[in-house]
Amino acid sequence: MPDEQNVLDSEVWNCPNAFDNLCPMRWEELSWTLRPGVRFCKVCQKKVFKVSTPEQFIEHGNAGHCVAIKSNHRPSDMEAEQWLGEPSDEMLAQADEAAKRVQRWWAQVVISEPKFESEAMEVVKGELKSKASRYFT
Repeated sequence: MPDEQNVLDSEVWNCPNAFDNLCPMRWEELSWTLRPGVRFCKVCQKKVFKVSTPEQFIEHGNAGHCVAIKSNHRPSDMEAEQWLGEPSDEMLAQADEAAKRVQRWWAQVVISEPKFESEAMEVVKGELKSKASRYFT
């Protein structure tokens, strides 16, 4: 079983190094390639495909590719940002909408039942159920 916190904090998926130890690489640190949206990881020696939609995530993951998601779309981002001090109503509403956007993203992924990272998807599904039960009624 993958480490739950690593799953929730990871930007890189479908990589042999992603969840046992949180992948040390970030998209910005990967080597450029000649293909836009594709970089090379020197740690795992694989191409990594940057995805921006649940459909791309599933397509590339099911094809066996390592995928990188937006840094603000990690499963741990399903919870609204916590604030110190006195945030305005507008700040709180923006944080709540950002969390809901990530919940919808992961709900689309989980409901589509991707054929990769099944144990990690169970972790995400549990997190999603606790944050957004409306997707699993």
